[in-house]
Formats: sequence, structure tokens, C-alpha cells
Amino acid sequence: MVNVHASNFYAVRNAILTLYGKKDYEKFLETLPEELKDLLKKEVLENVKYPLSRLTSLLNLAENRYGNGLGKFIQEVGREEAKLIIKRELVRNLNILFKTPIDVLKYAPEKIVPEIFENGRAEFVKGGKNEGTFRLGLPYLYQIPGLRLVLQHMTIGGISSLLEMKGCKNIRLKSVRLGEWEDKTPYIELTIAWEEET
Repeated sequence: MVNVHASNFYAVRNAILTLYGKKDYEKFLETLPEELKDLLKKEVLENVKYPLSRLTSLLNLAENRYGNGLGKFIQEVGREEAKLIIKRELVRNLNILFKTPIDVLKYAPEKIVPEIFENGRAEFVKGGKNEGTFRLGLPYLYQIPGLRLVLQHMTIGGISSLLEMKGCKNIRLKSVRLGEWEDKTPYIELTIAWEEET
């Protein structure tokens, strides 16, 4: 069984409360199966993990309710997760590592993805003027329904949040490509583009 950090569930809760308010959050809770409802009601404890399949189920239900199935809500959860990681200082000295927008793409995925997803792996591919490409891989990427889109949208949200901290705007996904490394680990290759404030 593959597990994820409890903070992912807290990020879902934060995103709903921030965007839609407490009343709507409580209505959403009522629509959930008991196991998911219980997870959202728990306090986040360091180093506690829950099954990834529960997170993907929760995110897909929330996306259908709030994001119209386009990944927008899951991106907001990625933004919340990035904020939580920085607040918890899960990865030390993030601001030292992230001097430029390209640094965000070079270092954020490889430092953060393994912290969120067991056996997660990331690799910077290339960077150019106001764009960069990186890969995210999980050995079980296609074994859990909906996981590929969850990983893609959470990452876009998280990276967007970090790029905005570096003064970037108009951040967008330029391309998505699927592949696998030599050891047969499947990956998603994302190219992100942005504009820098002048």
C-alpha cells in the first residue's frame, strides 16, 4: 500500500475553507464516505501517513464539485500544500535554493515530490527564457485511478505558488508528455512557462 503525508488532506480542507467558506465545507463533508470524512476532521500530525488511494478519491470528489473536472481545484490544493511545506520547513532553506524561477523548477520537484509521494522522483530536464521542463515519476503512477492527473495538477499548483513568490505571473502549462525512465518508472514531463514582472 502506498501512503501520503497527512498534510495533503489538510491542504484539501484549507483550499475548500479558503475558497468556499465553512458552510460549504460542511456541506461537502456530508457528501463524503465516512473514512474520508474522518480523515478531513482529524488534526494534522507530523509523520502520520494515510493511503494514497484515499487522497486521490477525495481529490476527485472535490474536483467534481468545485473544479468542474478541469483540474483547477486540485491545483489550488497544490498551492496549499506548497504553503504548508514552506511553513513546516519540510525542505530546509527553500529561499536559498530558489534564487531564480529556473531554480524553482530545478530544485522544488526533486526536494518536494519525494516528501509528498512515497518513492516519488523528479528530474529537471531543461530551462530557457521564462520556461522550464521537468519530470515527475512514481512507480505506481498508473496503478491508482486518477493519480496521474492528481500528480500533474497538484504539481502545477505548487510550482505556480512558488513561482509567484519569485515575482512571476501568467504561469501556464505549455506541454505534457508521458514517458518512462530506463528502469521502467513512468513519468509525466511538464513544461511550465511564465512572465517575469518588469
